[in-house]
Amino acid sequence: EEGVSGFFKGLATGVCGAIAVTLGGAVAGATQIARGVYNTPEALQMGLQANKRWDAEQGIWVDDCCNLRKETAEAAAIGDESSDEEVPDDGRPQRKVADTSFYDILEVKPNATAAEIKKNYYKVALKLHPDKNQNDPEASVKFQKLAQAYQVLSDPKLREKYDQNGADAIRDQALPNIDPGLFFSMLFGAEQFEKYIGKL
Repeated sequence: EEGVSGFFKGLATGVCGAIAVTLGGAVAGATQIARGVYNTPEALQMGLQANKRWDAEQGIWVDDCCNLRKETAEAAAIGDESSDEEVPDDGRPQRKVADTSFYDILEVKPNATAAEIKKNYYKVALKLHPDKNQNDPEASVKFQKLAQAYQVLSDPKLREKYDQNGADAIRDQALPNIDPGLFFSMLFGAEQFEKYIGKL
């Protein structure tokens, strides 16, 4: 409608917009490059000398090393500390249960405490993990059964139902279908073990 003047006005607006976008991108890119150059020495020091890695979620450097002897000792110590609620196994009354299969999978007795169940889940999960048993075609199924057994026995209400009526009682329950590897890593934190057992 404005003719030639409208053409030049539109052309000028387009050129100014293109220049602004280009300058904005160049400034953003230069800023990122400057941040990278500034942070590289710290990254090299933390990564190579201190054996740390950057955790993007927390925004901090975290220890990426793991002392397996210390981790094993801590795993063995879980539940070893006695509390007022925990009585030695020989003093605990035996529990009558309808089905012991979940207890058998976790390698605990039916009168096991919550701490003993967690401790044994950790030990058995490390032993049965599919990445450590690649020659066993049933490894994944065993690991899933282990995760299901722990889900039931670690929940006091589900455990009581299971103890009274067996596995049939909890089949009706809407157990969340969680990937066993994800469940294990959420429970124990798998990043520190990745270099030893692979990604979960």
